[in-house]
Amino acid sequence: YSMGNLLSNQRVETLENIWTERGVIMDITIEKENGKTTLTSVKAHPTWVSRTEIDRSFMGGPAYDYQVFLAENYMPGGPLEHTVDKKTLERIQSAYTEVNKLLNIKF
Repeated sequence: YSMGNLLSNQRVETLENIWTERGVIMDITIEKENGKTTLTSVKAHPTWVSRTEIDRSFMGGPAYDYQVFLAENYMPGGPLEHTVDKKTLERIQSAYTEVNKLLNIKF
């Protein structure tokens, strides 16, 4: 099941919409017992898409490296918190907070 693009060239800089570079990977556990299906756990893993210009061109234009970052790894105390610049970290952390706020999962 797809809830949108995991990776795209849609950026706040070009579309003026911060949500275009945010996403989510859902972790859902479904159990079936005695003919009854139950959701036993639901967890959201917000993502943020990074776009970095690379040192080559594509058909005469700039080329980019795209990566999907698992935002929880960049939160305070996360294993990758200190691996990106301050501006990028703020965008990743904002994606984490705002996606979780939007989904409002209480499970």
